[in-house]
Amino acid sequence: MPRKATGSAYERGGKLYAYVTLPGGKRKPFPCPDKIRTLKQAKDYSAWLNEQIRLGSINPDALAAKPAEPLDKAATFEGWCGKWLDERRARNLASVDDDESRLRVHVWPVLGALPVAQVTTADLERLVGVLDAKIHAGKMSWKTARNVWGAVTKAFVDARRSKNAALRVRQDNPAADVAPPDAGATKAKVYLWPSEVARLLACDRVPVRWKRLVVLSVYLYCRAGELEALQWDAVDLEHGVIHVHQSVERYREIGKIKPTKGRMARRYPIEPALVPLLAAMRAEAGGAKATGAVVKMPPAEDLAERLRQYLEWAGVTRTELFALVADKTRKRITWHDLRATGITWRAVRGDDPLKIQAAAGHADFPTTLGYIREAEALRAGFGQVFDPVPAALLVAPD
Repeated sequence: MPRKATGSAYERGGKLYAYVTLPGGKRKPFPCPDKIRTLKQAKDYSAWLNEQIRLGSINPDALAAKPAEPLDKAATFEGWCGKWLDERRARNLASVDDDESRLRVHVWPVLGALPVAQVTTADLERLVGVLDAKIHAGKMSWKTARNVWGAVTKAFVDARRSKNAALRVRQDNPAADVAPPDAGATKAKVYLWPSEVARLLACDRVPVRWKRLVVLSVYLYCRAGELEALQWDAVDLEHGVIHVHQSVERYREIGKIKPTKGRMARRYPIEPALVPLLAAMRAEAGGAKATGAVVKMPPAEDLAERLRQYLEWAGVTRTELFALVADKTRKRITWHDLRATGITWRAVRGDDPLKIQAAAGHADFPTTLGYIREAEALRAGFGQVFDPVPAALLVAPD
């Protein structure tokens, strides 16, 4: 029996919105009718809409076709942001929920009540001053402040020249000449040495399934969502090529398939040392006719903790890998750093920088250059990278 539909809603700029789950699993907010006046009523309305869609009584396309409300140029910045965020959400931009949280907590209390068309450079300088004060008081990291400022500057770029004419409410961009919040220390890159990966793979206490995930993450240098979305039809063992073209949402709309970060699909050669493991895994999945996902990824919240636990079991206890969260110059290792490990290994090996950039999916070369510089400083005593995968990992785990 299907689970009863539940309601989800929120209020923004004095307007109530009900979330509706469309065919395919995408969630989208729609304005509530004027008679809906409380958040509780909005949630009940959302539950009713979802139930009617499930029963086929309401066509969700009719909801999607509902004309947009006209935008008043005298609208407050908070009210305008609501429209802006909805437009970005409709375009399936990954950062929308984070940006909404940043605006609600840090920006709207300062600028939210001002008419969006009348926000001045001085108002934005005042906002930067508020963010700087939080940084220096230890209430906010400088990177968070920069992310908040990034959302604000993007908002005012779109307020001036958005592709959506309804959002264009200014003739200027008051944020253009405003200095960003203060920067702090950049935490050092984190990665594993080849000897440390070898110790983890040799540890009998670490499950084979997790060892395989570590090897795939390092040798393919995919993001976790990309690895979870990887299908056997994207792994060409005959020609030794992998095609990374999609990702899985692992935090909000869990399981939703989306483009890769930056919407950059990429093909690149599979490390020769990894081919035997992929061949063994394909044989386990049905051989040449294997379909579906290459691996089943654990929940996102388990990855970093499990990785640190397994490193400890393997006797890999390098201090910087386990730095405190509050450490201002060192970053404790997370699962994502296995990707950084593989990219660093390629740089140490001396691979062509442009090929590294393409395989890693970096949008700009300076990101890749950071790995190159790290590798140049440490290459002499780094050790052999991309060693053959241990034979024990080629046997199917229980």
